[in-house]
Amino acid sequence: MNEKDLSVLEQYEVQVQGFRRGRGSFLVETDQGLKLFAEFSGTEKRLQFQNRICEAVGRRGIVRADRVLPNREGNLISRDREERGFILKDWFEGRECSTRSEEDILRAVRILAQLHREMRIPPEKENEEGYTDLERFRGIPLEQEFQKRIREMKKARAFMRGKNAKTPFELKFLQTFDVFIEQAVGTEEKLAAGGDRELYEECLQNGCVCHGDYNQHHIYLSGKEAAVVDYSRSRYDVQVTDLYQFLRKIMEKQNWDGRLGTKMLREYGKIRPLSQREMTDLRLRLSFPEKFWKLANHYYNSRKSRMPEKGMEKLITLENQEERRQKFIKIVE
Repeated sequence: MNEKDLSVLEQYEVQVQGFRRGRGSFLVETDQGLKLFAEFSGTEKRLQFQNRICEAVGRRGIVRADRVLPNREGNLISRDREERGFILKDWFEGRECSTRSEEDILRAVRILAQLHREMRIPPEKENEEGYTDLERFRGIPLEQEFQKRIREMKKARAFMRGKNAKTPFELKFLQTFDVFIEQAVGTEEKLAAGGDRELYEECLQNGCVCHGDYNQHHIYLSGKEAAVVDYSRSRYDVQVTDLYQFLRKIMEKQNWDGRLGTKMLREYGKIRPLSQREMTDLRLRLSFPEKFWKLANHYYNSRKSRMPEKGMEKLITLENQEERRQKFIKIVE
């Protein structure tokens, strides 16, 4: 994006008072407060769904959310002369949640529990295109996700095995593969034997919505106020998915500190208690070696001959943290 793209703002009922660059966007000071202006390649339906979530989140004033604003014609997407799409949405001052601050982490968990109580949005009835929100924006069952990831891990291994000259990363990956694929297959088998597909179906029927990408970069804190932004990956799904993703990322950064992880689960449960079925779902997610799968998937879909040194560092860190990760999983049991 460049400054000439700001001419699209003439399509909105706002007066621009100033602007500055953001991450691939512009932060715009207007007579209606701070806004974020960015290029957008998605659909109007996706933005309408996101706005429904933002309205549900903001209804009780728990946090602020980045609602997308309509232009003068009532459209959420505005286009320039080249037909590129842009959006303008509410934005907020504040600092990102710190992954080094226990206070911030626990506050973020409490916010997530409050969000999950409000993010129950009945799917809209069938529209003129023959789809409902539930059909458009829904996650896939956990067993399908695990099966897909196992296939991708094995595909990466097969490719590495077929190479004559192997990089240090490839040698290290193959050395540790058996441990992690055994975990992955074992978790998938436990899910197949005793998993609760009914939990997934029940969440869909009840209109349970996940943020989809709840992490420190999307949580803005400013004194007693807070904002949660970027609902672009939101979907109907088991809400434990959000809790798991945030918990796993924090635990990786905190070397799988069982004391902190236990506190996080306790703080969430004070506001939104987890059922036994949800705890089982959480435990299965934690048991699957997601970080190893991510490294395998990133490797296979990148220029394999130039796997960055950071990938090797992540693999070594993963191996070093494994004992502490397993101890935490037992705590959750």
